[in-house]
Amino acid sequence: MRCHYFASAWLLLPTLAVGQTVQPTGAPTTPVNWQSPASGGASFSDAYGLDLNGDGTADLGFTNVYTAPAGPGSPTMRTFVVGARHAAVELATDSVEFDSAKRLQAGQLIRHGIRWGNTGYIDYELVGNGGVGGRGFFRDGAPGFVVARMAVAGRWQYWWIQVESRSGGNRRVNYYGVSPERPLRVASPVGRVALQAYPNPATTAWQVQTSYQGPYRLLDQVGRVVRRGQLGPGEAQLPAAELPAGLYRLELSNALNARLTLVKQQ
Repeated sequence: MRCHYFASAWLLLPTLAVGQTVQPTGAPTTPVNWQSPASGGASFSDAYGLDLNGDGTADLGFTNVYTAPAGPGSPTMRTFVVGARHAAVELATDSVEFDSAKRLQAGQLIRHGIRWGNTGYIDYELVGNGGVGGRGFFRDGAPGFVVARMAVAGRWQYWWIQVESRSGGNRRVNYYGVSPERPLRVASPVGRVALQAYPNPATTAWQVQTSYQGPYRLLDQVGRVVRRGQLGPGEAQLPAAELPAGLYRLELSNALNARLTLVKQQ
């Protein structure tokens, strides 16, 4: 398996962004030109990674897996997928079919209604065993964009990556771009309070900044409450050293829609 890396920036706060467009006219792009080869007859797996936050590890990965026939009459199968490799990264996924990536086009507005997830098929192709089958938005060579987002300084930043796949042939990641570095415009629903935390991920403690005053609770990945306490307006420290590594959800008990995903590292 081969992995390749490129870079950009980050932090974590869920907010709503408006007015972001996939490859707006005149936007700069960074060439990638990664191509996963055709099968050559033998099974293989090939991967490419994008390092969005510049820490030297891939935050977003593309994987192309070709499975050769197991015997006479057996089908061939190719699966080309995109997946988040960092807990803070989210991907645009299909609003109808849960396991497909969202195929966007240049100039298309990134709307609030797009569903966000952590993985999706770019294409899935089965040949043999009675016919040809498959799914995905990128089949037969038509290019499109996969969009990833990560919060930067409390506002969503978007990366759009152009991808194409050719039936029975090469899979490609051609280039990518990133939203302008100026602060993104954000919508602040009535009743929402300011809430952010840093560092995130954390190893010993999160510094929580909020305009809220009142009780909070911290839940683990399965919804168990692991801590309760009080927050005041301003900045407070939330200890993390004794917690197992994983994802946690900070909820402000008396505030509308005030919750934040926290990441604990070893």
